Amino acid sequence: MQKKWLLHSLLAGIMTIPLMGFSSPTNTPGETKIEFNQLTLESGGTSVPYKSMEAPPPILHHPEDGIISGAAGCLPDVHVFNKKIKDEHIVFTAGITQLDTREKALALNDKLTISVEISSGGNKILELPFEYHMDPEGKDIDPNTNKPFWVSTLYFNVEGAHPGANVLNLPTGEYEYQFKVKNNEKGHVLDVWVPDNNKFTLVDEEVKK
Repeated sequence: MQKKWLLHSLLAGIMTIPLMGFSSPTNTPGETKIEFNQLTLESGGTSVPYKSMEAPPPILHHPEDGIISGAAGCLPDVHVFNKKIKDEHIVFTAGITQLDTREKALALNDKLTISVEISSGGNKILELPFEYHMDPEGKDIDPNTNKPFWVSTLYFNVEGAHPGANVLNLPTGEYEYQFKVKNNEKGHVLDVWVPDNNKFTLVDEEVKK
């Protein structure tokens, strides 16, 4: 799979940190003893090592709602996105409680599919699959939680989206989202996670300069 790197600005562009890249692992460890019916979805990481900063700003924290802003920087739990920002996008991030090491995660990575389901007014719009997180340096563990995680990204405009990105020109309004993990072999849904705040709003407003 072709690697795709995303760079996100942090602290008004003063520092640029690679939030994520996508890659399919080539070396899969042996079977794990984790059973499929034991899997529990949770919010994933960010790969931004804010704990190593001398004074990390309060905006940096482990995401609770499974989403991170795109064009605005690596900010967890941002729920408003603007179509007028050319590279505006939303990053969905998820983890699995029981898969707390890279060995456990890689052992089951090909056997399960994590996805985010987006709906509006109770009607399903799309379901985006996640990919196992791996950054440009080949690191696949979040430095803040020391756990592996999965990501999926949705751009709201073609302009600014990298080649091969998921792009959907959604109308303005409010959307709901929830996360699912499925058994690839049987197609069974193993767990569904709906965050406490499971809505995001898409606006179309001129950006103040």
